[in-house]
Amino acid sequence: MMHGGMLFGSLAWSFALLVLVLLGVAVAVVLVQRTGSTWNGGDHGRTEDALPILDVRLARGEIDAEEYDRLRTELTGRSHEVPRRDG
Repeated sequence: MMHGGMLFGSLAWSFALLVLVLLGVAVAVVLVQRTGSTWNGGDHGRTEDALPILDVRLARGEIDAEEYDRLRTELTGRSHEVPRRDG
């Protein structure tokens, strides 16, 4: 009779541990999804962060329109014509 009680207790602890591990994995998945990160570092947010910097560099005259267009195309994967200034 005592042996059956020990077996049930052991199974209960094993099940509790399994539940905790699964909850930990679920929390980790949710956190990774919310932050947009990937396990290898990824580049999420890179384009969104880089485009305003690129705009400022163009406005300051650090780069010309051709360089701006080349870099923007590299970041976004699509061409974007910069309005040319006369003068």
